[in-house]
Amino acid sequence: MTNEDVLALFEGLRLADIRDGMDWAGLHNVGSVNRAIGPVFQGAEAMGIARTVLCRPTQVRIPTMTPEEYSDWSLQYYLDRYQDRSEITPNVKPGEFIVFESAGTGSGEIGSANSLEWHAMGARGIVTTGGVRDIDECIRHRIPIFSAHRAQTMVQGYSELAATQVPVNLDGTLVNPGDLIVANGDGVLVVPQTHFEIVAKWARRELDRDKEWRTQWYDKLGWDDSRRVL
Repeated sequence: MTNEDVLALFEGLRLADIRDGMDWAGLHNVGSVNRAIGPVFQGAEAMGIARTVLCRPTQVRIPTMTPEEYSDWSLQYYLDRYQDRSEITPNVKPGEFIVFESAGTGSGEIGSANSLEWHAMGARGIVTTGGVRDIDECIRHRIPIFSAHRAQTMVQGYSELAATQVPVNLDGTLVNPGDLIVANGDGVLVVPQTHFEIVAKWARRELDRDKEWRTQWYDKLGWDDSRRVL
């Protein structure tokens, strides 16, 4: 199944529907990411295919230098420890969801610059077990980002990229490249690619039942389309 096929299969389904579909498929203890990871701004929502990134703390020590020397050193650190090891930016495909297992150093592995670049390349969303910096700019960009906390620092001297497109630990939830990531105000959900069809089938059934049930009450209340969620 191609990425486009998977996204079409789940098109129009809410996170709650898909969570229900996973329960119907017997996946009760699978997929729901720690509730500490949530949207950067209210209303953020996204669905996409996981492209994974594994970061790690660095053991590189920053030498004593002038601010002018630090400018050159900082750029070279990023090129050596992130850009040269990264398959993210050159390979982001439309419909993907960038998934970061953070190094846990508190540094800003996600910011307004790299998130904007990936969004422009077609990434539907970003989720990290770490923090996001430039957070006000990220909110203004309205790029769906889900994180555990805020951050302030750059990555230099704190963390480095270890690998891409490998299984990662999303704060207790396994994510394999190619899994489906669904995220909104309810949190973040991972659908294993081994269960796409059965989960989508029963999620769709729950959505259809919910539409039918709600319509009678919407009609009774006289609500127009602007107040109906389904």
